[in-house]
Amino acid sequence: MVQIGTEKSDTLDTKACDLTPQHPDIALGTLHGTTEDAPYTEAENHTVLRKIDWFLLPWLMGTYLIQFVDKTCISYAALWGMKEEAHLVGDQYSFVWAVPFFLFAAPNPTAAKWLSSAEKDIAVKRVSENKTGLDNKEFKFYQAREAFIDPQVWILILFVIANNIPNGGISAFGPLIIEGFGYSKLGTTLLGMPFGGAQVLALLITGFLAGKIKNCRIILMCGGLVVSILGMSLMYALPEENKLGQLFGYYLAIGFSATYVLSLGLIQANIAGRTKKTVVTAALFIAYCVGNLIGPQLFFEREEPHYSSGFIAMIICLALDFILLVILHRLYMHKNRKRDASQPSLEANIDGTSGLTDLTDMENPSFRYVV
Repeated sequence: MVQIGTEKSDTLDTKACDLTPQHPDIALGTLHGTTEDAPYTEAENHTVLRKIDWFLLPWLMGTYLIQFVDKTCISYAALWGMKEEAHLVGDQYSFVWAVPFFLFAAPNPTAAKWLSSAEKDIAVKRVSENKTGLDNKEFKFYQAREAFIDPQVWILILFVIANNIPNGGISAFGPLIIEGFGYSKLGTTLLGMPFGGAQVLALLITGFLAGKIKNCRIILMCGGLVVSILGMSLMYALPEENKLGQLFGYYLAIGFSATYVLSLGLIQANIAGRTKKTVVTAALFIAYCVGNLIGPQLFFEREEPHYSSGFIAMIICLALDFILLVILHRLYMHKNRKRDASQPSLEANIDGTSGLTDLTDMENPSFRYVV
């Protein structure tokens, strides 16, 4: 049971922010000597959130940029026939970037040296409100077991595999698909640029709406899938003479990318418990790799430049993703309604420390799933 100090304090105990607390549960060390009702204003909350975003997001953007540079280069090298001459080895760049990232990134808010004590306090309370826990150094086998019996985890694993089969195919064969519409190599390279712009636009729009509208993530994800299925269908079904229509379909196909990015936030919000989240994250990364491995295998050389089997497979995978999201939405809504019914007055039953303790989403009765 978490013990709360009796004296009021608006900031964390500095000892609580030690990087190596004696107790394996970082949350317990953080709460030691603090009160559960230390207040902060909405303006302070916004300031801390903005500071965290400005520090972490550039690092994350750089990480993903370097991660995908090698994949993009390889696909265009295949177009120009210079894969061997280019000597593309993307993981060398990734390794160099990883060193400063791990030096400056903090494993939890209390370890962030670029936050003041008061800011750490607010950051920790934000985590408490999310009910996903702070950090824990102990591997809990019951949480690992729960990860493998939780229906949402298996739905998410299937979703990630199905979503990344199209991703693997488009990443590896995107330039060849455009060339198959009848464009030259130079024209293909130039026409591939708006594809990245369409992806950025899709991510900005869906990210903005997900942040402004409560519980709309799965709806936005389904919308992205519908746009992507439409694009894939245009590329597959339109006659060869309609090059502009096929190209437009190619730009629409990126909708599945926004869906996957939104799913990452959904996973972080709906999986609680340090060990459970670690196991689920590892499983989903394996699923990501499996999907990207399968995708290119469905584009047969005998079918170039149209790749009919590849397009059919991608449309089927995206339709399966849509069905899985509908099931997941119903599952989350059912669990939320069930907990609301058993806990009529949520505010009266919430322990101020329940969001920091290392409870899983299935253990914590005050946890609500984000949809």
